[in-house]
Amino acid sequence: MLALYQSADFAAFDHFYRRNERLIFYFLLARLGNRGDADDGSQETFLRLHGALMRYDPKQSALAWVMTIARNASTDILRRRRRSEPRPPADFDLMPAHSTAVDVALACREELNIILRGLSATDRALIEARLLDEDSYADIAAKEGTNQAQVRQRWSRLLKRLRT
Repeated sequence: MLALYQSADFAAFDHFYRRNERLIFYFLLARLGNRGDADDGSQETFLRLHGALMRYDPKQSALAWVMTIARNASTDILRRRRRSEPRPPADFDLMPAHSTAVDVALACREELNIILRGLSATDRALIEARLLDEDSYADIAAKEGTNQAQVRQRWSRLLKRLRT
């Protein structure tokens, strides 16, 4: 789809966006902990995608490329958030054990678990490794004792099944 978008096929981008916007949003929601930042991250992701479109190599997975952009956008949002937070004085008491952001992140993870209940244990493990733990194909292949090509193929087939 992105290869078509590179050649000014705007319908291809619209199709790509509609197929992947929820996945990217929930990935960002899990990383950022609130819907507002996840919305901002989604917009930032697609803006960056548009700006970097000519650097996209059609030989690589479009979704993996966009998820990398989303991860980078979320990292930038987290950095901005840390810079804007006021620094406590030296004698500041420790934060309570239950932070709102942590609660939201846990709720998002639970929502993701509910969505993925219909999948096999190996498919769920693959999704956790790629999206939540941010493992590379090489890392997953090493853990499973297989090769990267098989992991990539399983990932691709899994994403196709989830989209339908």
